[in-house]
Amino acid sequence: MFPRDAKGNVKAMRELHTPHRAYGVAVDEEAQELYLTIEHPPEVDVYRKTASGEDKPIRTLKGDKTRLADAHGIAIDPGNGWMFVSNHGSASSPTTKGGRFDPPSITVYPLKTTGDTAPIRTIAGPKTQLNWPAHIFLDRERGELYVANDAGDSILVFRETDNGDVTPTRVLKGSKTGLKNPTSLFVDTRNNELLVSNMGNHSATVYPRTASGDVAPLRTIRSAPRGKLADMIGNPGAAAYDSKREEILVPN
Repeated sequence: MFPRDAKGNVKAMRELHTPHRAYGVAVDEEAQELYLTIEHPPEVDVYRKTASGEDKPIRTLKGDKTRLADAHGIAIDPGNGWMFVSNHGSASSPTTKGGRFDPPSITVYPLKTTGDTAPIRTIAGPKTQLNWPAHIFLDRERGELYVANDAGDSILVFRETDNGDVTPTRVLKGSKTGLKNPTSLFVDTRNNELLVSNMGNHSATVYPRTASGDVAPLRTIRSAPRGKLADMIGNPGAAAYDSKREEILVPN
């Protein structure tokens, strides 16, 4: 954790040792609690916001009933007492050998839930267009849940009360948008802007808060020339060399 005004090569204020494959982060400022998603085995760990070192979670959501499956993004709504988690769908069970492949989903739980607890709602199905949903953001002012839809090259927006196989309220997608494997997003409620980071083309793109359809970004920040695609090496678990073709094989 760093100070809000940290800049340059500065030392962190504190460091928290988390389980391997931690991904999403959310903070409940009122309760002073820090939420983390763990991809495999899938779980949500909740710490004191000021936790550091080897401090243990004060609550953990995990188990077969949770329907967590490669948990990624997380967003919380303290006002309504809800927690939202985006799931890629590849599920590994903490209690049995093997696993399963579930449809990509967003599962919703009571905010203070713990243990092996089933979701109170689930957004999933072909109408949702979910495809590797990564980071999510809850716009509490508008009651909307934004989803960085990685493999769909899109941003999906749902009502925070949605349930089941529902069509998104808005979809930002198309060649003009500049979206390519979007993995993270943020809604700037003060300036009414949507900020997106794109793993697939080395860019951060900015849109009007309620942008929909195939619209060009207001502005773009790049770390590589336009059109330069990323190598997309995200979570390589192994590597092999094909001596006949002289190729390196890397599964992600």
